[in-house]
Amino acid sequence: MATTELPANLRADVETLWAYHDMGHQPHRCDVGIGLGSHDLGVAIHTARLYQQGCSPTRTSTRPRSC
Repeated sequence: MATTELPANLRADVETLWAYHDMGHQPHRCDVGIGLGSHDLGVAIHTARLYQQGCSPTRTSTRPRSC
């Protein structure tokens, strides 16, 4: 997967937003893994990796927008 360098003028704001959303939770086993809708493919990839690591016997994803 290609990566894009974050412009320097945005880094501080992005780090603030990341710190706000990062709850510091450690993954643990659950009944269903749910990837909440996003246009960021990283969400689906991360959900799939957790599934492959055995965190849940099944997984699902929501859509990025209402229909």
